[in-house]
Amino acid sequence: MNNINREEYFPADGKLIHSYGKRKDTFSNVEELVPYCGDRNFVIPMFSVPLCHIEVKDWKVKKQKLLNLRKYTQTNEEGNQSDVFDVTTDYHFNNMNGSSYSIDIHMILEDEISLLQDMILHPNDFNNMVYDILPWREESDGWEYFFKLENSWFEKASKSKQHSAHTHGPVGYSCVLFLDYDLEEHSPTVFLNPFFSSFFGCPPDYSPNHIVKEGSLICFPSPIVHYTHPNNSSKDRIILSWNMSVVDKFNNRVFA
Repeated sequence: MNNINREEYFPADGKLIHSYGKRKDTFSNVEELVPYCGDRNFVIPMFSVPLCHIEVKDWKVKKQKLLNLRKYTQTNEEGNQSDVFDVTTDYHFNNMNGSSYSIDIHMILEDEISLLQDMILHPNDFNNMVYDILPWREESDGWEYFFKLENSWFEKASKSKQHSAHTHGPVGYSCVLFLDYDLEEHSPTVFLNPFFSSFFGCPPDYSPNHIVKEGSLICFPSPIVHYTHPNNSSKDRIILSWNMSVVDKFNNRVFA
């Protein structure tokens, strides 16, 4: 391996996990070594899972519009719990009855969803990923991709309620918008590391508690396992969630 420019290869944001200054010679003896050359011997993370965060603009106005949507579906939330500690949601009702307000959500959050498209479906990155999957697509087609909201639901966690570990399916993207969320009282979604290993102490989970607040919209790959801790507050934690598929300009679904 040729020498590499360390500053270019390892930006100053902690990408390099660590280098070694000593090694264990036997189970009982540790031999001190001269530090390894970082240009030739190093450890890097091969993969990462993106989590996009958007602060919804004009939040007070949009929050009220979204809560108005919930008024018409609140009666569908009760009675759909798997146990007494489960959150209340209209997810099951919507799925069984084909009920959806995804178009309304898309209209209210049009700017934010457009921003997610720019962040995730950027042509320079996305085209390379799908080209081999869709070889029949001519380059002249424009390679334009968009998010299509497939289903949506509200979810309320009152005191002691939680959402157990689950995924949103094998493909696509999912979003959580924190509608009623108290920074001092509530905790956000927790994501489980799909590459979990004891190798160099990889963290088993991740929670965006340092970035999420009311009005935060987060987007993540649907297959990632996630859950919420029990709500220890007397204040309800209310979120809006939805799943999105990727479609081209002809409304054909794209595997992504």
